[in-house]
Formats: sequence, C-alpha cells, structure tokens
Amino acid sequence: MLALLALLLVQDERSVPKSHKDHYYGRAEECKKAEALISGNAPSAIATLTIILEDPKVVYRECRLRIELRERSFTEWYDFFPYQFRGRARMTLADAAARGDARERQRAAELYGEAIRDLEASVSRGLKSSKTYLETARAKLRDVTSGGEDPEVAFRRSWEDLVKAGRYSDAREHVRSKGAFLSEEKRREYVQSTERACRDSLVQASLGFAARLEKIASPRDLASRSTADLLREFDLPDPSRQIVEVPEVEWCRSARDALIRTREGGETFRSWLDLAFQALRFSAAEKNPWFPCAERLAFELLRDAVARKAEQAKKAEPRKAKELRSEAEALVVLWREFESKIADAAKADPALARLAPRRETGGLLAGFFADETSVETLLLGLARSAESEDPLRAIADIETRLAELWGMAEVLAPDARRKLLTGRIAAGALRLFLAGATIEEVVREFGALGTLLRQAGGAAGEQAFGARVGRVLERLR
Repeated sequence: MLALLALLLVQDERSVPKSHKDHYYGRAEECKKAEALISGNAPSAIATLTIILEDPKVVYRECRLRIELRERSFTEWYDFFPYQFRGRARMTLADAAARGDARERQRAAELYGEAIRDLEASVSRGLKSSKTYLETARAKLRDVTSGGEDPEVAFRRSWEDLVKAGRYSDAREHVRSKGAFLSEEKRREYVQSTERACRDSLVQASLGFAARLEKIASPRDLASRSTADLLREFDLPDPSRQIVEVPEVEWCRSARDALIRTREGGETFRSWLDLAFQALRFSAAEKNPWFPCAERLAFELLRDAVARKAEQAKKAEPRKAKELRSEAEALVVLWREFESKIADAAKADPALARLAPRRETGGLLAGFFADETSVETLLLGLARSAESEDPLRAIADIETRLAELWGMAEVLAPDARRKLLTGRIAAGALRLFLAGATIEEVVREFGALGTLLRQAGGAAGEQAFGARVGRVLERLR
C-alpha cells in the first residue's frame, strides 16, 4: 500500500529538467497569475489558460511541478492545474450569468457545461481536488436548467437545422462549442449522429451520380453539354462541409473530372478503365451501379478511338497507316488486359463475373487493311503458346485476334488467307485439346472452316502446331 501511495505521489509531481526550463517557467508563472484572476477577471484567466492548454510543448498538466534552474537547484512547487483553473473561471462567469434573464441563464448553462468538460479532463488526469468542483458545477447546471426550457431543446433545434442544410462540419463544431453543458456521452451521441447523417447523404449523392452517369451511353452524348452543364448535372456535395469520407463519392469526383476531359476531347480511355476497375471494390455486384457505367463508357471510347484511327489510316501513307494500326492494336490490348484483371478478381468473388459483360472485340480492327505479316506474327505466337505461364489464356487471346483479322480477309493475299484459316483452326484445336476434346470432336467443330480452308488451297505450315493439330488439319483437307 505504501509503495502504491508513493507511486501516486510521483505521478502528481513533476520535475522539469533545466533543458526545458525557459518554456515551462514562463507557462508556470502564467498559470499562477491566471489562478489569481479567477474571481476578479475570469475572461482574462480563461484566455491565458487556453493558450497554455493549446501549447503542444506543455506535456505535464494537472500536476505540481518544479523547474530546474541550475544543477540540482529548483524553483518552488507550482500548482500547475490549467484545466481545473479554467473550469473554475468558467464557473465564475456562469454564476454571474445565472442571476440574469432567460437568455443569460441559457448562457450560464453553456458555461457550466464548458466548466464541467474542463473539470472532467482534470479529474481524468488524476487531480482529485477537481472532483469537488466538478460536483458543484453539475449541481449548478441542474439548478439553472430547472424550470424554463431545457437548454438541450434549443441546442438540438440549431443542430438539426445545420444537419438538414448539409452543413455537417458546422453541426459538429456546434456540438463542440455550444454543447459543453451536455454530458460527454451525450456529446458523443450528437457527433456520431452527425457523422451518420453525413455518410448517408454522401452515399445517396454517389447513387444519384451513378444514375445520371448511366444516361451517358457514349462519348457522343457529351457533345451537347458544356462544361458548365456537366458541373451542374453531376454536382457533388461541398467537401469542406463533410466530416467523413465515402470512397464512392471520391470516385465520383474523379469520374466527373474524366467526363469533362472526355467532353473536351482528351485521351481518357485509360482513365475510364482505371475508374471501372476501382469501382469493383465498392459493393456486391448486384448493388454496384458505378462499375457498369464506367465500363460501358470505356468500351465506347475504345470503339471510337479505333474507328478514328482506321479512318485516318485509309488516307495515310503506308508507314503512317501501320503506325495508326499499331496504336489501335495497343488500345485493344489494354482492353484485354483490363478484362483479364476482371477475370482474376472474379476468382475471389464470382459475382463480379456477372457484373462485367464479355465484350465482343472481334470486329474492332476490321476497318484496317490486314497484311500477311500480321497473320504470321500471330501464328508464331500460337506456336509458342505452350511456353506461356497460362497457355489457355494465351491461345484464347490469339484465337480472338485471328477472328478479328478474318473480318478483313477479303483484302488479304491468297497465301495470307490460307495461313489465317490454318491459324484459326489450329488455335481452336489447341484450346479444345486442353479442355479434353478428342481429334474427332475437334474435326466436327471446325468442319465449316475446313471447307473454307480447302477452297483456299489447304493448310499452310501445319507442322508448327504439333502432331495432333496436324492430324486435324489433314482430316479437314
């Protein structure tokens, strides 16, 4: 017991080393003078004590302290109780206001509440002498609020007005500055209610944004809207009034910026891909309106960009046309990488597979003239697909790209057509073999392409794809 008492005494008394003497000595003297002003000049005392309490360099509070001036030479002990002293000063002001009219008594209730908050802070730091002051302040608050209107009624009206106006930061500040007469638990409830109302309003704002974004079916729908129109149509809550963060709303802010850049003709395809992927994390597939909007706009931007490049290529010199085609192919590759990321995410959450439609990209490059080099490059990749980390995905990707080239088959040279048909059958056969199909099943699957292959002159380079594929091509001759 004696050891415990000694420990408590050590906790209530602090010795400030001389390395900190300049700062603490000044604050200790200010605190001492403020105590002397509690009865005669309470406002001045409150102002001084507030400065002390807001000083981040003052670590010790609600304790007796002494300051080392020289080696092992200390000042007298100071009663360094800034919370208690400020609470008492506020009680002095409250006592005077409590003798006035109804408005003054309301002010007294607020001051007693502020005093209670200070004295609670003092008691929580272990200053036992503050308990008596705290009990007195609570009793006086009960007295001043008995009879007349409960001060919480007027307080709550003002708080509700701020919340209804969407001024959540002001509502929280109202609780802090005007709700000091409330218990700590009651103040916490008001703050939590404010945060909850703010969060609910932000969620509703993000849902409304998604509903409006859904009406933008393609980038062409933005042509009739000015930037000012978009800012009005896709208005979002003022962030300076918010006190919580909702990821969906931050996403909406980024989407609004992307809409404006899209409307102004900026390159935003990648931005919408990123926005679509970010939206996956928000909620379950059946409750996620943000992803479909972004995914659809991204795909429409892809189609528009590829179509523009194809038109430019038709009027360009061969070298420039090839560059434009490469740029278009790179955009299609970005889309396929995006779809692969969605597929990977769907492994952990199968609901995402239903959320993301499988877009048909086979005809996107149909506006470009094909050449034999494009076909041979794909056939070489197909022959090496077994070396890929994911052979099935590599084969499926090449099969899709070969199907795209088939849309341009009429402009290919005869030998390139033969190679293209050979590649389509070979890619499909490899895919089916990996799924467990037999040679007979594969032959039946590609009978129609086999007829076209015979008309084109038969298979070309079939030995590059292995014996089983070779037997399929032989059977289809």
